[in-house]
Amino acid sequence: MICERCGWHHIENHQPEIQGWPEDLPPPPPIPPTMNPHPVGSCCSPFAVDDQVYWDLSGADLDLPPLRASFRELVGIGGPNYHLEGNEWILDGEPKPTAAEICVESDSILPEHHRLFGDMLKKPFDVGIDHLTALNKWPVLA
Repeated sequence: MICERCGWHHIENHQPEIQGWPEDLPPPPPIPPTMNPHPVGSCCSPFAVDDQVYWDLSGADLDLPPLRASFRELVGIGGPNYHLEGNEWILDGEPKPTAAEICVESDSILPEHHRLFGDMLKKPFDVGIDHLTALNKWPVLA
């Protein structure tokens, strides 16, 4: 199977091993290809490597201006959710990017940022993908 989103070749369907599965019930169907592990960063990313983004500092201090950063890579994807119903896998939700590695642009760091984060801002680190906005989509007052 080939992923419709990025062209990655999925491994063949395989029968899941479920410990404690009742012997009198038929085994569950093979796992859908989209449920198989997907390499992080190859798919589902809203940004390309080196895209300029703003990090809104959520979870740190919302009163500070955002930091401008470069997107490095997608480091977390929440997999699709399935449940078994009547011996059939039912899709509950699509894969969703959850975390990204960014590198803060040094010319966007203010003294207040440095006091809050210290040397952390000098090297790449992970943030929630929901707290990143592409530079061209950041709201600007006219």
